[in-house]
Amino acid sequence: MAVLLGLSACDGDTELIVRAATDAAVPIVGLEVAALPFDPDQILDSLAAVATTPRPTFPDLEAEMLAYQRPQSDQVDQVTRPWRALRDTAELLADSLNAADRSDPAYPAAYNRFRQLYQRLALRGAERDAALRRLNGDHRDLAQRAAAAAESLRTWEYETYSDYADVAAAALLREGRQVTEASTGPDGEARLTLPPGRWWVVARLTDPDNPFVEYYWSEPVTVTQMLPVRLPLGTGNRTRRWRH
Repeated sequence: MAVLLGLSACDGDTELIVRAATDAAVPIVGLEVAALPFDPDQILDSLAAVATTPRPTFPDLEAEMLAYQRPQSDQVDQVTRPWRALRDTAELLADSLNAADRSDPAYPAAYNRFRQLYQRLALRGAERDAALRRLNGDHRDLAQRAAAAAESLRTWEYETYSDYADVAAAALLREGRQVTEASTGPDGEARLTLPPGRWWVVARLTDPDNPFVEYYWSEPVTVTQMLPVRLPLGTGNRTRRWRH
């Protein structure tokens, strides 16, 4: 992902322009962006540092989730192609039998071929279903294990981060500023009007190819009334992490 943040100077507040795009320069539409006058990760880290229990970790499971890939369409096609070909043949033979004269001496032999072909089609269908289950089975099994792990992690976070709202509210009061949010439009741009100061721009994007993964950005930027500032957010400074 490549996200460009631009600042256009004006009197008083400054417009922060977030330009979000993929590496191929395709705009990211509907990306929720928030500007916070404090570092949210620093607050979370400070709360975790005094937690009564350590954060649950699942290194092997996380590695498996990060490496997960959806079955590709060509894999599904390869699995179903033999069954489809045999089905088409059986349908053609069935049509010819429906149009044939049942008193024709050749009809019994043709009907017997159809019965054998239909039996083969049933077997090929069972093979297709088993192959599709194997393709999708890894996903279901991984999803079940991920859900169980995520539940324990969310329980820990609920207890550990229970004071986050109070700490964040105190930070907002201290800074005298508020969180500002916007989402990117069809051109991949989001505009936020901010007073001068230090801000952290936060965004999350679900990986379209991996339901277990999200991309996360939390980038500091200083808003001034001076010259425009541009801050690139790309693959080098995003975090690829478990989406739980």
